[in-house]
Amino acid sequence: MDATLTQRRIELHPVLIISDQFESAETIASLLLQKRYKAIVETNVLNAVQTAQIIKPAVIVLDLNLLRSDWAALIIELSLVTHAKILCVIPKANTWDIFALYEAGAAECLLRPVSPLLLLMKISALLVQREWMLEPSIEFENAFV
Repeated sequence: MDATLTQRRIELHPVLIISDQFESAETIASLLLQKRYKAIVETNVLNAVQTAQIIKPAVIVLDLNLLRSDWAALIIELSLVTHAKILCVIPKANTWDIFALYEAGAAECLLRPVSPLLLLMKISALLVQREWMLEPSIEFENAFV
């Protein structure tokens, strides 16, 4: 697939940022908008699943202060209603959660504080990975025939 076509298709898929860290979420959203990605911020965790179901994001960024069980439950619920890649930004104190988050369906986990540039790079990589998984190149498919 042509690189510009891939870029245009990625621009069509929104990134949903679910965060109780409003300033952080706005910073991430503005960086994504500068890269021509659609970014939607949801600050109400109770509405997050419904919002995800409506907008069908390509990537969901979770940047929340939740209890251990709530993280996994939210990831599982989001996975059931979307096909989005889920990137979790968790407090450094919760490193015990990382394995449980991957088991629940997270595609990537980062510890807070995280550099906005690193977060942008991870989101971009997940968008490209998701796009590639939806439409792998014909050359790659034929390489194993």
